[in-house]
Amino acid sequence: MMSKITVAIFIAFAIDCHAFGESGEAWWLTVRFQPRDATVEGIPIQQIDPSWTAASLLRDAPLPAAASERGSTLQDHGATFESTGDFDHDGREDKVLVGVYKTRMGVSGRFLLVLSSRPGGGWMKRALFKERGEAGFSAILGTKKQLVWATCMECDSFCEVIPRRGSWKLKCESQ
Repeated sequence: MMSKITVAIFIAFAIDCHAFGESGEAWWLTVRFQPRDATVEGIPIQQIDPSWTAASLLRDAPLPAAASERGSTLQDHGATFESTGDFDHDGREDKVLVGVYKTRMGVSGRFLLVLSSRPGGGWMKRALFKERGEAGFSAILGTKKQLVWATCMECDSFCEVIPRRGSWKLKCESQ
């Protein structure tokens, strides 16, 4: 009887480690990305932040195998790397994107970028929010009515992205 329980525990642990990686942590806590692009949505990165030497959107980044396991996908958590809509109700389409960056000084981190459509086509920067540190995971959670920027899909730490009178703000919560 004890051996069947031990086998069941081992199988459950093996499944958990396969979905969450060898460390037993969720993939989004350990994955790191390499910023490599000179433009984001056709905008030179120096126009987004003059200190950047490279930036990359996470929607274009390869994800670890565990990111496709049942219960560990972006869709399973209602997360995405990009969201579009007229979030500030000004009649122009907005695009909210997440990515990673690196500066001339070697500082890396993650970012959330808000763009708005130009009347003649293309995109213009509306807001940029950065978090220094690892060039790791972040995502947009929520709906068209409420956008949330999170660096973890199962944590109680997040920032609400709020459009206000022509500008954008973050309201961060940590519980």
